Amino acid sequence: MLAARFGRTVNLANPVRRPEIQRRMMSEGTPVKPKDYRKQGPAGVGDKPYTMRKTKQDGPPPGGFAPIKTKRFVGVTTSIPSSVFVGLTGLGMAYGMWKVGNFNIKRRGWKQEKIEARRSLVPFLQAEEDIAYASKKKKRDALEAQVMSGVEGWTVGASVYNTSKIYAPPMVNDHSL
Repeated sequence: MLAARFGRTVNLANPVRRPEIQRRMMSEGTPVKPKDYRKQGPAGVGDKPYTMRKTKQDGPPPGGFAPIKTKRFVGVTTSIPSSVFVGLTGLGMAYGMWKVGNFNIKRRGWKQEKIEARRSLVPFLQAEEDIAYASKKKKRDALEAQVMSGVEGWTVGASVYNTSKIYAPPMVNDHSL
């Protein structure tokens, strides 16, 4: 089935397909056997036999190696204690709060100055509003006298409501006239 599918024969005895190694002849004329890939070294299956060449191990130089320096030469200690960090943070926060407090005092002074300026202007603004109200009332009374001239018993400027006991301040910003 596999042969028909891939168009070649499959060797079931050796499923690992390796290129065929051409037999070479040594100088005496004896053929060199091809390498058997199924007999691998330590990377392969552990129970397969393998041979390793003996390695030449390096040794120390004559007189031995120089001693290894293990002592640390740090010099000045660069670590800063945590109390310094806490102290600097506290000082920074205290300075910031002092600046905030000073600015709040300054801002409170500006606010008080603004309120005093408005209080000093209130009488002038009220006088202007009273003059505007008096002129509007005069125009309104003149218009009322003209419109209600044919009605008997009508008094110009009198309230149409029976609210003489209750005082309602006049509308200050009456811009209808």
